[in-house]
Amino acid sequence: MPRSTPEALAELPELPIAPELAQLVNWPGAESGGVLAQSLEDGTLGHPHRAMLINLLARVRADALLDIADILDAVDSVSPGYGLATVLGDLATTRHRMLDELST
Repeated sequence: MPRSTPEALAELPELPIAPELAQLVNWPGAESGGVLAQSLEDGTLGHPHRAMLINLLARVRADALLDIADILDAVDSVSPGYGLATVLGDLATTRHRMLDELST
């Protein structure tokens, strides 16, 4: 199996993300993480949106991932989105570590 080139890796397939969330892909982590955390805490986003949120985290800027993870990890434990925020925070941290490992 041929190895992928960095250029080929940069050409990722399209993933379904709602237009109102797609704009977060290019935002700084503090801003996008804040929007996600607030939406999870107030229940605007929840488990029915899980696949779309995973797709979003697969596409956000690499330099935003740790800020997003930190903000999601701070979601109030009594909020409806706490469990999902924890999972998404872990996913953001994992993606950051994977990208960091691949760049070395």
